[in-house]
Amino acid sequence: MLAARDKSLAALSASIGPLPLDEVIRDDALIARTSLLSDLRVEGRTLKEFLDDKGMSEAELEASLLDSAARRLRTHLTLDVIAEESGIDVSEDEFKQYVARLADHAHAPLRAFTEQLVRTDMIVQLYADARRQKALAYLLRTVVITDTHGNRVAFEDLQTAA
Repeated sequence: MLAARDKSLAALSASIGPLPLDEVIRDDALIARTSLLSDLRVEGRTLKEFLDDKGMSEAELEASLLDSAARRLRTHLTLDVIAEESGIDVSEDEFKQYVARLADHAHAPLRAFTEQLVRTDMIVQLYADARRQKALAYLLRTVVITDTHGNRVAFEDLQTAA
């Protein structure tokens, strides 16, 4: 299912063309780098150790972070367009369930998790993420997905295989 998702999104995203959003992409890459450095500090590791383990240079890391940021932005834009053009919206109940799943995944009490989201102004971002997830599900139901032998695979089969 992940391969089908990734291929479908890549094909649609490629149709968008170049993104004239270099500053947004650089900012996102900088956030990812800061997060990586923070994680490494918690693990008691240095950036040099991380780069050595990965067999990459700092320039290659920066290029990888920029590439990932561009792909994330392209995916978000693609799913936003699908949601808009398909009239996809998230109901209050769906959003509550989405937040509850996130809180559960974070092993956090729902009330405290929700209060933190409100304090950090993350509600709008989470709503956008929930809408994108719904657009992705819609996409996977509407695209033709084939297995390695060229046989059509139904979305329901992908869900049971995951």
